[in-house]
Amino acid sequence: MRLETRLLDYIDEMAPPVTAEEAIARRQSPNRSGRSLAWAVAAFVVVVFAIGGLYFAFRGNDGQVVDQTTLPTSTTILAPEPDFPISGSMWPQSNLEEVREAQERADAGDADYTWQLDPEIENGDAADPEIIARFLREELGWEEFLFNPEVGHETTDSNINFVRCAPGETNPIYPEDEYAGQCAPTISEFQYETVSIDLAQPIRSEPTGIWVVTAWRRGAPFSQGVPMTDEATALVEDFLQARIDGEGAEQYLRGGDGSPPLLYATTAGAPYERFEFERISGPEWPYGEMGFQVRLFAGDTVVEQRFSTPAGGGVGLEYWGRRFAYAGTSENGRPLPVPFDIFLDGEVTMHAPHPWRLPWANDWGLMIAHETTYDRIQMLRNPVPVGPSCEAAGPARADAEALAESIRSDPDLETTAPVAVTLGGAEALWMDVEAAAGASVCDYEVLGNRTDEDRAWIHIEPGNRMRLYLLDLPEGFSAQILALAVIAPEERFDAVLEEAEPILDSIEFNGG
Repeated sequence: MRLETRLLDYIDEMAPPVTAEEAIARRQSPNRSGRSLAWAVAAFVVVVFAIGGLYFAFRGNDGQVVDQTTLPTSTTILAPEPDFPISGSMWPQSNLEEVREAQERADAGDADYTWQLDPEIENGDAADPEIIARFLREELGWEEFLFNPEVGHETTDSNINFVRCAPGETNPIYPEDEYAGQCAPTISEFQYETVSIDLAQPIRSEPTGIWVVTAWRRGAPFSQGVPMTDEATALVEDFLQARIDGEGAEQYLRGGDGSPPLLYATTAGAPYERFEFERISGPEWPYGEMGFQVRLFAGDTVVEQRFSTPAGGGVGLEYWGRRFAYAGTSENGRPLPVPFDIFLDGEVTMHAPHPWRLPWANDWGLMIAHETTYDRIQMLRNPVPVGPSCEAAGPARADAEALAESIRSDPDLETTAPVAVTLGGAEALWMDVEAAAGASVCDYEVLGNRTDEDRAWIHIEPGNRMRLYLLDLPEGFSAQILALAVIAPEERFDAVLEEAEPILDSIEFNGG
């Protein structure tokens, strides 16, 4: 729990599922920590945004002692090696009575059991939990192994998937890969043995509770693909030549953020005369994705963009645009603002250049964030104040002025008086907001029981400051009130506001 107060909005999901495009972007990022074991073993986190502070709602065990009859049972599946156990259940203890005894010994500081404690698993900071490493080495006899982020997980503490690495061997297909270059397959040049592991804290679902493996299952072999470097290079060349020719480039694009801007000409309308490109990432394990930096020239003007190729060099390039943590397009070194037009079905749009990007957006809210500092700009539709009990504090307010007064009356907040301004041609009120000393904390159980429509918040952590704009949208829009907030730490708040000013000036209201 952290210090906080609240402004609530309704949204389908706070954190939408990771798309295939976002997964590719993460694999192409120089920071490969996202592919660590922490992907899987962190307890499922619902990040809830609230004025006044930061909530983390962890979904998982309810903290009650689990009866032995409710523990997962083993599942029989095929194994590629006859002498390999088909399946297994609890480890290192074999039943709930042994787990209770182990928990008592761990509570007493017994080193033979304290290794089963790992408070970092639940908050996602554990890159290599000892409980899993010991299990794979001691129980299954795997000397080397790798967490496999390419296989889906039913929950975050079960179905944690690993591949077995041939000891001391280099991956013959991806020898230079930062993540799997030292993990050679064990079945063939392409196929790995796999195992899926379930973890749980049967006694106490908290940092002082010991972890156990509740079940494990051998899975089907996992296959790595062959990178098609020559085919990918030819694909990029054909795409760029079509842009020089002035037609036909669209056929080489697929998915992602759609067609890139300045497809055939510069912002001044000058057609391209020549191109060059270079591979900047990949081939990435296990499917061979590659990233390319391209440059198109029109006289003295240079347009730069980044694209990725699909697994195996298949048809279609993907533009690295607004959702990826990279510059989308630059012209003579200046990032081209990206249109964020997917909020309220395009009724409200704004433009922001790199390094601002889009972590999430849907019909209920939108966030763009600075990729290095995570300073952020958020928009929410029809916000509703929330009281200390984390429930809606009365009905929705009639207009922006009433909402502003409700926020000012919240004892958990310190606010300035509302000031009338114009934003995107519309009248608005703005105020600065900070968390008050001793602000109340929201109860997790209340958050955990919210419906799917109840999961969007704007939040401000202690030490941060918010410039909050409230607007009454004209008749005909799908929302009545719009909240827009710029949030940053106090020490750089003024600088972030200055950087955000052209983004706010770009807001357009297209509904009504």
